[in-house]
Amino acid sequence: YRRQRQMCIRDRVGCVPVMVNAKLPADQVQFILKDAGAKITFCEKEFVSLCGHQTRCVVFGADDINGYNEFIDFGELDIFVPGPNDVAEQPYTSGSTGRPKGVLLHHVGQRWLVDQLVSSRDMSAKDCSIISAPLYHKNALLAVKSALACGGRVVLLSRFDVKDYVESIEKHRLTILTGVPTMYALLLQQEELLGKTDLSSVRVLSMGSAPASEVLLDNLQEVFPQARINLNYGITEGGPILLSWKHEKGLKKPRASIGYPFSEVEIKLANGPNVDEGILFTRNPGVMLGYHNLPQETEKVLEKGWLNTGDILRRDKDGWYFFVGRSDDMFVTGGENVYPGYVETLLERHPDVMQAVVVPAPNALKAHVPHLSLIHISEPTRLGMISYAVFCLK
Repeated sequence: YRRQRQMCIRDRVGCVPVMVNAKLPADQVQFILKDAGAKITFCEKEFVSLCGHQTRCVVFGADDINGYNEFIDFGELDIFVPGPNDVAEQPYTSGSTGRPKGVLLHHVGQRWLVDQLVSSRDMSAKDCSIISAPLYHKNALLAVKSALACGGRVVLLSRFDVKDYVESIEKHRLTILTGVPTMYALLLQQEELLGKTDLSSVRVLSMGSAPASEVLLDNLQEVFPQARINLNYGITEGGPILLSWKHEKGLKKPRASIGYPFSEVEIKLANGPNVDEGILFTRNPGVMLGYHNLPQETEKVLEKGWLNTGDILRRDKDGWYFFVGRSDDMFVTGGENVYPGYVETLLERHPDVMQAVVVPAPNALKAHVPHLSLIHISEPTRLGMISYAVFCLK
């Protein structure tokens, strides 16, 4: 009880947590710690070497003076009450286009978002979710927050092990499964285990972080016929979740849709072929305050509260949104705009294609042409026989 009380108090001390990907190389980890101005790093013993000597390391499981048990203090402290512009957490972007950038997310926005998630997903104290994605990732972190906010339970796996994942469904009577498309594809390979596991408790399959093919969704629906499959869309700078699984008019969500905007989310689609497709700009209570110590980078994507996500979305006549691709992934071939994600989705609709990857290849006549890498399945229901092929479309 004392330890639980101390952890709750420490959550209110006013510190800003920075979640770091332990799979990053040491120079990236040390860059993040230095950029964030971190004073203390909490980590497992095996990751101490990543941190360098610029911060104090508090090590879980260590028995010496650097151990967590020696760090905790059950004394009283003044509770920090956050204001509307106080930073709640500072996740870092992946750095795929340069050095990682610290994203400043505030308390009011995060609390607003958790309330929206619990409400829009009809979550309750009866729910039990499973999370095997790393907690430095915003998707997993939000899944934990929303599950606990409604009084439910969470099963945390230290890593994704597909057999442990499947066995947890019956063992813990899971109601909500979470993961990325690749994890669900691996789950479907466990045909024998799935066949002898009671899956009846599952009511929702929540999927995000990458597009999912129609074939994958069809196969999942066959295995979980009573469950609802929901695709998620989010961007760290945006809070990250912008869209609900519910429509304000009660309309049924198309399976491939990423959702309908929360009531306080404003959306504009710009620079597209029509008013219902283009780059997503959003203004909502969860949008970041900016990038840490990067005012010029902040100005590039944030103006008067409107965030340029860089993602291409499409909107149907009922207001449901669909993910098309990244604006910086788009390339031109013969004067036509090509979005790799859209082409990949089309290819993956074929029952013999498990996964497709599309990238631009230089071409003297058309500037670029789609370069395709396909993984074929010799027999759709048995993923043990797989062939790999590469094509270049002229």
